Amino acid sequence: MSYEARLDLVHKAILSGQIQWKPACLERLLSQPELKPVREAFSEKGIKELLRDFVGDGNQLAFREEKGDAWYDWRDPWWYFAIIPVIFQGGLFIKVKLLWDEGDKDEDAFVEIVSIHEEKA
Repeated sequence: MSYEARLDLVHKAILSGQIQWKPACLERLLSQPELKPVREAFSEKGIKELLRDFVGDGNQLAFREEKGDAWYDWRDPWWYFAIIPVIFQGGLFIKVKLLWDEGDKDEDAFVEIVSIHEEKA
């Protein structure tokens, strides 16, 4: 099934606080040495708030279509990301997927944080 990117729903979910962590991504945040500055400055909850504040301040996430085989299990082929100017010189990269199916109510949309890392300047 082909979907259009739904940046509007991604922003709505973020602003509503409907953000969850992919378990493997959260484990990486909590265990990887290179993410220690992020852990010290923000908790897992703090990162959700950082993302919400980023969108609330009028910033938009960017999006890309993924065509690789690893993404076939997702509900749609799009991924969305923000590079937030904190912690690292190049910023903090946060990648999310929209958890929503065509026909669902807009208010049922969630985003899942699937990757977080230092953005190299």
